[in-house]
Amino acid sequence: MDGEIPQLTTGFLNDIASLPGQDNPVWSSSPIVQFVQTRPIEMGQQGRWRTVISDGAHVMQAMVATQHNPMFENGEVKKGTIIRIARFAINKLQDRRWVVPEISCASRGFLTQPL
Repeated sequence: MDGEIPQLTTGFLNDIASLPGQDNPVWSSSPIVQFVQTRPIEMGQQGRWRTVISDGAHVMQAMVATQHNPMFENGEVKKGTIIRIARFAINKLQDRRWVVPEISCASRGFLTQPL
């Protein structure tokens, strides 16, 4: 992105919180969000990354798929990283809704201080 800081997709997390029908355009969008918290957790043989993402107005917990673990382990993705969500699902885990994003990095570094 050549130094340009991408704009977060404000309202995306609010839109998906109500679990809209599959015909809703939110499911085919590629929103841009920011990791405001990341931490590894142990789950079975492979660990996973539990995160909090922000769309600039709202926050939601996200559990990153294990294929993205190396991006977190090598520091490519960390707190403050802005990402584009290529695809996502909403799963229920421990009586909570979690976003499970497939990610691609849109930019490195902080857009703003963590919320």
